[in-house]
Amino acid sequence: MKISYIVNARIPTEKAHGYQIMKMCESFAERGAAVTLYTPNRRNSIKTNPFEYYNLQKIFKIKKFSCIDLLGHLPVDRFWFLLQNFSYALNIAIHFILASRSRIIFTRDEISTAFLILLGFRPVYELHNWSENNFILLYVVKRCRRIVAISQGLRRELIDYGIDENKILVARDAVDLEQFDIPDKKAQYREELNLPIMDRIVLYTGHLYKWKGVYTLADAAQMLPDGYQVIFVGGTNLHIDKFKKYFEGLKIGNIKVIGHVPHELIPKYLKAADCLALPNSAKEKISSEYTSPLKLFEYMASKRPIIASNLPSLREVLTDKSCFYFNPDDSGDLARVINKVLNNPKSAETISNQAFHDVQNYTWDQRAKKILDCALINPGDDSNKWDEYMAGRISSWAPIEKIKGHARGNILDIGCGAGDHLKKLWGLGSLYGIDVTDSVLKKAQKQNENINFIHAPAENLPFNDNFFDLVFSIEVVEHVQNPKKMFKEIQRVLKPGGYFIFQTPNYPIKRIYDIIYFFTGRVNKITDDPTHVNKHSFIWWENLTESFFNINESYARNILLEKKINLNDSFKKTGLGKALGQKIIIVCKNE
Repeated sequence: MKISYIVNARIPTEKAHGYQIMKMCESFAERGAAVTLYTPNRRNSIKTNPFEYYNLQKIFKIKKFSCIDLLGHLPVDRFWFLLQNFSYALNIAIHFILASRSRIIFTRDEISTAFLILLGFRPVYELHNWSENNFILLYVVKRCRRIVAISQGLRRELIDYGIDENKILVARDAVDLEQFDIPDKKAQYREELNLPIMDRIVLYTGHLYKWKGVYTLADAAQMLPDGYQVIFVGGTNLHIDKFKKYFEGLKIGNIKVIGHVPHELIPKYLKAADCLALPNSAKEKISSEYTSPLKLFEYMASKRPIIASNLPSLREVLTDKSCFYFNPDDSGDLARVINKVLNNPKSAETISNQAFHDVQNYTWDQRAKKILDCALINPGDDSNKWDEYMAGRISSWAPIEKIKGHARGNILDIGCGAGDHLKKLWGLGSLYGIDVTDSVLKKAQKQNENINFIHAPAENLPFNDNFFDLVFSIEVVEHVQNPKKMFKEIQRVLKPGGYFIFQTPNYPIKRIYDIIYFFTGRVNKITDDPTHVNKHSFIWWENLTESFFNINESYARNILLEKKINLNDSFKKTGLGKALGQKIIIVCKNE
């Protein structure tokens, strides 16, 4: 599956949405999708490579598109903001007019989404805020294929506006639990980060917008006893200057503003604190009903007590057993709760442990799977979930008899799914299957205890050299990002004299059969499988195979005609037979 993820944001950026975007791309890619992130080519003071900046794997692509970027350089910022948005959206639209449509478009930029909808695309739109005065947003949510809302509050607004609830998926933000799994060395981290060693530290991470409640926390700071420090980590220079003027004007001396730090340091800052503040304001709906703050999940993963505003948006995740609530926008009550928490360590520990237990359900991988399951697979047909989609292999037309004829010794099925093909080889050798879908493999292992199922990609086989006598792969190579690497790995694990058999769709003739199926009523739309990333003819596959193996046999299957007439086997091996075939089967030997 190809996913085009469109955003209108500087990448990298000091703002939290940049990390969320990059982390979701990584998580989609880890689940087997071929992901490309589309961003505007804007001025950026951060020159670091995005993958290095966020400390993420380079397993997806980033494409930058030009736009008119005069923001912050000329007066009338609102005009230049709109010009940047529309120029970028127009460039994106032109690109997708010319590009292949065999992809899923996932976006959180409403203007680009509107342009694409006008052109006949149906993107999946991720919603972070709501306004019935935004006519472009209203157009998008009515006409996009699916909406991924980050909170139940947004879902309620959409339903009230008349959006079908079955079109909406709620997927809250998440956390990388491994990143926050660090030793609990409070004193050491304070020394490393130049924080007060002996003081009690109340920590806040994130931006310094008023609706995030930072001014309420600043007011509470002056009510705290001596020996308490309130530390703010994050914010842009503009907001830091404004915030400092506020608390310095009130002569509040126990506040320290750190500013923006690399995300990889956040776990240490959280572990260095005694408690963590989430002081969102109730005065704006984005705070009280819509938000799903990244810091919330990172706080929960840090095993430090959380003090949070008692708001519907936060209660979607937190409970009375996983945090300490205070009345929103009430600095006096916030100061009271801080004192209560820091003077009751046992209660604080209990609450922290419960939050840590609860956050196990909010990982980036789980969020990616949820979106792939419910929002991206098979437009208009939710019966096919991601696991079944990735693991579903065409078995009724697999060359099982051909495979049986070479089955002996150690046998490997690449892309085994639920093990349907391997079960037909029972008793012919030692059976192994690999796939990239954990849940399907667990089910397969439970049903077939005598078959060895392993989670692994086709391009990185976890086996010794010269181990297998037979490797086969049915309807898989077209999904693999790097078939050359896959074939090289198969050559490595095959014994000399071992066989490799694979079957794959035959492009471009497959598209003609798709049209025939549509006009004969077999399918209700002319569509191609969006997970096919290798759409090649039998000649291309034969050339690739010959660079690694000796081809013993190459032929095609014409599924449509074989139901009507008996095609001669020798015809299937001719150039014409292979050119007309829907499926290519190649049997080759490792010499």
